[in-house]
Amino acid sequence: MTPLQWSSDLEIGILWQDHQHRRFFKIRDLLTRSSEAEDMKLFAQALMQLEHYVEDHFSTEEAYMSKRGYPQEKEHLAEHKTFVQMLKRAKKEFLLYRRALTEGDHSGLNPWLDLSLDLELWFVEHIKGSDRLLGNFLKEKTQS
Repeated sequence: MTPLQWSSDLEIGILWQDHQHRRFFKIRDLLTRSSEAEDMKLFAQALMQLEHYVEDHFSTEEAYMSKRGYPQEKEHLAEHKTFVQMLKRAKKEFLLYRRALTEGDHSGLNPWLDLSLDLELWFVEHIKGSDRLLGNFLKEKTQS
């Protein structure tokens, strides 16, 4: 399956939010390339970038939600928590896969090809849904 690409239908219209969302796709591309090439060192670096990205992006959104009194903050935070849990699970599975390889067990399949797709699909749906609602709310607050 071809990875989803950034496109104008994913734009929210909030500069910082769109910039951060584009950054996710760049990190996703690096994760995918390193996984397909089985470059464990590069993959580990990309995974660290994703963890930092998630921390930065979610904390920025959460600060805006709190400061502006976003009425759907609780639901949005729950989605962030779901993504963080998916990322933790994916990292754990990757570490188990890497350990098996270092122990000479090459029978397993790299879990990241499927898991990275799951993360990507979740993220795109989050952008199109919850982040778009948040962006619209923030634009309305700015205009009023």
